[in-house]
Amino acid sequence: GRIKERIAHRENIILLGSNHNPEGMGRDNTDFDHFLGLERNHNELESGIVFSGNVTLLQEAFEITAASSSSVLLETRLDADDALHKMYVEFIQNQAQQYLLGSDQIWKMWCIHSNIEWHPLNPFPVPTDEEPTDNEMKEEGYLLMYSDKSICTTPGLTFGYGMGTTRSSILDGRRLKHSDIVATISRCNDDHKLNCVSRLKELSPGALRARTATSAGMVNIVTGDDRLDQISNGLKQRKDNKQLIQQLTQQDFLWEGVERLFSVTKSSARDVRSYLISRMNYIAADNLKGLCTPGHSCKENGKVLLTTIMKQNEV
Repeated sequence: GRIKERIAHRENIILLGSNHNPEGMGRDNTDFDHFLGLERNHNELESGIVFSGNVTLLQEAFEITAASSSSVLLETRLDADDALHKMYVEFIQNQAQQYLLGSDQIWKMWCIHSNIEWHPLNPFPVPTDEEPTDNEMKEEGYLLMYSDKSICTTPGLTFGYGMGTTRSSILDGRRLKHSDIVATISRCNDDHKLNCVSRLKELSPGALRARTATSAGMVNIVTGDDRLDQISNGLKQRKDNKQLIQQLTQQDFLWEGVERLFSVTKSSARDVRSYLISRMNYIAADNLKGLCTPGHSCKENGKVLLTTIMKQNEV
């Protein structure tokens, strides 16, 4: 309800309730209702509901981009619990104007180089040679910044299609997981190179990711169960990474950057953290229902973590 209220005056933003996960238009299917998931399998349980926004405006944009010979199309992924650098969209659009206009059958992908994670619970590993430096629970949560060069993380992952290019014309139509992109697609060595993937070092950090029970993949999620966290959490296992651990003492500096680049304040983070903690059981249960449904994550570790969170927060 709160989301609907905040965007009610923005007709160019479509709020859609649907379990259909199309991963972008890609120009391969010109059926607008199918794209929205409004008539998926003609099953009312899977059919989408438009809560807010001007559907006619969206359909006109869809039909224009479907005419692939006359336009450039950018599709950027952003989950509801993540945020992008405030200059991200402008930067990508400028890149597309410079390199994707005027030629046929060209494309380019962009992904962030580094991100900041926000954790409601302390994600920092205990150093092997010393005691924890901060036992106080921070009401605004914790920030942690790093870069994983082995994958393209989901927030900000952008497909750029030149004129005449569709998703099926890229890599013979193969649908790659975001974790397979770096290993499969060649890296752009400079901005002018095309048909490759570019990591955006110019915008660093490029994304702010909420690592909570709302996560689909449940990577780096801290449950509060120390034994389980030590076993399953990749961050908790990096006890010898002093650069990582040092960030625990740099929280004020990181929060200044988050407010400047993402417009997220400590105060708003405290409100969100309080809301999440008070409803953790219900959030985890709802997330668990969505795992392994078509188009969504299906990791066994995610099921274990969500089940643990539910048990810890039973009412």
